[in-house]
Amino acid sequence: MRGRFERLAGRPLGLAVVLAIGYWLFESALHAYLWHNGPFFRTLLGEHDPNELWMRFIITALLLGFGAAMQRAIGRERMLRQKAERFNHMLNFLSHVNQDVQRRREKQALFEAACHAAVEAGGFRFAWIGLLQDGGFSLRAWAAVSAGRPEQLQDGIEAMQARGKLLHCAGAREVLTSGCSRICSVLERSGCDAPWRDDFAAAGCCFVAALPIRIEERAIGVLEVYTAEADRFDADDMAILDEVADDISMALTEIEHEARQKDMAEKLRTSREQTKLLLESTAEAIYGLDLEGRCTFANPSCLRLLGYGAMEELLGRNMHELIHHTRPDGTPYPMQECRIYEVFRKGHGTHVDDEVFWRKDGTCFATEYWSYPIHKDGRVAGAVVTFLDVSLRKQAEDALKH
Repeated sequence: MRGRFERLAGRPLGLAVVLAIGYWLFESALHAYLWHNGPFFRTLLGEHDPNELWMRFIITALLLGFGAAMQRAIGRERMLRQKAERFNHMLNFLSHVNQDVQRRREKQALFEAACHAAVEAGGFRFAWIGLLQDGGFSLRAWAAVSAGRPEQLQDGIEAMQARGKLLHCAGAREVLTSGCSRICSVLERSGCDAPWRDDFAAAGCCFVAALPIRIEERAIGVLEVYTAEADRFDADDMAILDEVADDISMALTEIEHEARQKDMAEKLRTSREQTKLLLESTAEAIYGLDLEGRCTFANPSCLRLLGYGAMEELLGRNMHELIHHTRPDGTPYPMQECRIYEVFRKGHGTHVDDEVFWRKDGTCFATEYWSYPIHKDGRVAGAVVTFLDVSLRKQAEDALKH
């Protein structure tokens, strides 16, 4: 009895009707049995006093009006409370995604965390994220999480993916094409298998919001969240969902950027290793110069021909003063006349085969060298010199001459 009264008290209009009926019965009983104004049914109809009847009508109207007003007020309060709770869920969802965006550095982990946040913090029945693949002709589901019957719903997503129908799920194609969010009923979805559509509806996933995931303003994926409430996706909710999708898009852009940087760094490292192996394995002697004529690198063949044990003995030293300071006839060779350095002045390579290089021990050998400029941003930034020891060839040429 008490529980019925409490339920009735929660419905002011119903309570007002009960009070009005009770008032009529109580007044009629007083006039019939206490004041003896006639039989009960006649006092109930107010035949004993027309003025009493009008008074009852007025009091009844006031009771019903008050009850209706209270009913509307309680309804508005309940609606506002539900909206506030739902908005708090959405803010909690956004907060969780913001935290995950900062922590997750892999796509799979990011998408799974976002779907879990949608269900556990956002209060949605189901959420999944998919990205375009195969040149944009198909959609791959990366993560899917549900609050109830997870196997059934996630199996449905996987089945539609396997049959190539995931692009049609909740109008995902329209979202990816237009780049705008979309709200619809699950029963309105086109292209999805009817059994899975019925399973979604049976699990309380009756309405869905589909939101684009972008990289550089281009929609490359979709986030879908499902609910049982027809009015769940109002303007405030959609504004937060759009912000969630933007946060996921920003995190995905950063992840893709980091992946490209890592890939470029790996390619650069591989290229440097290959260049190093090439320099170390070639029989030709090679060294590099900066604009001041100082050595920037030297390969093992260069060290061996010049009589040095380690590249550190040459790095930063002026190579002309070290190995090219004297002509074959013993006269000094000024740096400003050195043909190796013509690349700095003229910007093109040179080839010389009638000079000598000097070793660490003070001896010299006949050399043939090629000097080429190194360009950076359209300007000469240095030079690379390749040389050979042609002493034996020169001796053979002299022997033929004599």
